[in-house]
Amino acid sequence: MKKLIQDVVHLNIRVINTVWWTVSSFLYFTLFYSFPLFAQVKMSDFMGANIKREDPVEALNCVGFAREFHDWVIDEGNAYQQGASPLYPNNVCAWNPGYQFQTFEKFHEFYPRVSASLSPSNPTGVPICVTMTTTLPSIVQEVCNSNWIPTPEEAAAVSEYKPLYPGGFARTDPRSYEYYADWLTQFGLHFGGSPNTTIYDKQPNEPKPQDAIIGYIEAWNEPDKTAAWYAADGQCPDLIGFTKDEYVALAKTAYDGNGNSILGDEPGTPDSYMLGVSRFPNVKMVMAGLSDFDDDNISYADAILAGQSGLDVVNFHHYCDGVWPGVGTIGISPEADAGMVAGQTRTFKQALRYLHLDKYPDKELWLSEFGWDTNENSPQRAPKIPANNLSGGINEEADNQEVQGCWIVRGYLETRAAGWDKAMVFFLRDDSSLPEAGLFQSSGLLRACSKS
Repeated sequence: MKKLIQDVVHLNIRVINTVWWTVSSFLYFTLFYSFPLFAQVKMSDFMGANIKREDPVEALNCVGFAREFHDWVIDEGNAYQQGASPLYPNNVCAWNPGYQFQTFEKFHEFYPRVSASLSPSNPTGVPICVTMTTTLPSIVQEVCNSNWIPTPEEAAAVSEYKPLYPGGFARTDPRSYEYYADWLTQFGLHFGGSPNTTIYDKQPNEPKPQDAIIGYIEAWNEPDKTAAWYAADGQCPDLIGFTKDEYVALAKTAYDGNGNSILGDEPGTPDSYMLGVSRFPNVKMVMAGLSDFDDDNISYADAILAGQSGLDVVNFHHYCDGVWPGVGTIGISPEADAGMVAGQTRTFKQALRYLHLDKYPDKELWLSEFGWDTNENSPQRAPKIPANNLSGGINEEADNQEVQGCWIVRGYLETRAAGWDKAMVFFLRDDSSLPEAGLFQSSGLLRACSKS
């Protein structure tokens, strides 16, 4: 069924585009003075999906954009195992395959394969965003001053610890995030095109294509999370998530080395090269996706933009369940979803329109995570809908997957109707096929066992 949903979405891209252009033309000629006009974007450019390196990317032909989760440990190794990279500034990166064979994927081949699988109609730049997130275990050991090894139950929370290295600075000091900025810089050097020969290369034996093979780098993911998100949070729970000022400090260093005041260190030669995503003109830097667009997170986004105005994309997540923020007890349709935004209750689409028209009219705006699970154990599941309870006189039950497919398409349409630039379903493929699969483990377009 999930393969069918993917095929249906793919086959209907042209129909959706035709409808969208027709409606846009009607609005232009008949409602110009009554309604705001949005830039005309084809749905095949707007529609995206979140992916992981293990996913069957050939199935991405139903969308035109991909957001890849890229864990730091892939590139520099796991200190809880033998042979990880030394710490900065002696760090070494590996991408073909990953460090310590954390993955056998060769990323200089992976990203072109993703691009070739997507179906954008007229992309500007490479339609791939790399979300660079999770802290290195070697940094956790340094910051917690311990050789403690997290339990499997603690691992997810520990991966969210702030990447504070080098030490000795306040968490709101941009210098605390120099190592993280160096990782982004090294990544941009190898994947962002037009190689910058003034940047010291910590993996000179791997390729640096002249043309960019990624288009965006996202600095972290959901920095607004706190220890409350996790049942087991490890030895240093106060390191989970970022305050507004802490994330601004990270963003400043990741963007341009805090206005070129922080320089990267070669081994034995400090302050020797410029840091930041802005060194690569073919790559845009994306604000980390915030976990929802409630008032607290809108304030968080405002603080980020005030602190680092150079960010190219404003980025939110939202899961329709009637609880803003947080997780409800069951998923609901995009049309039924509502919450408090800017002092009043707004529907999902009203909130989207408010954010686009009133808050961020001049910024590229993404909904980089949305979706519904299909497993009955998930509090974010798309429920079965009984027979004779669907519009149009359908007299048979719609199962979880059919409802999920309908709501995903309607979620895309509502987000684009509100003028947003991109929306990305979470995920391309389920994380689990087990009957007890929980939150966000069955939200993919494909089953966990699917290979295409």
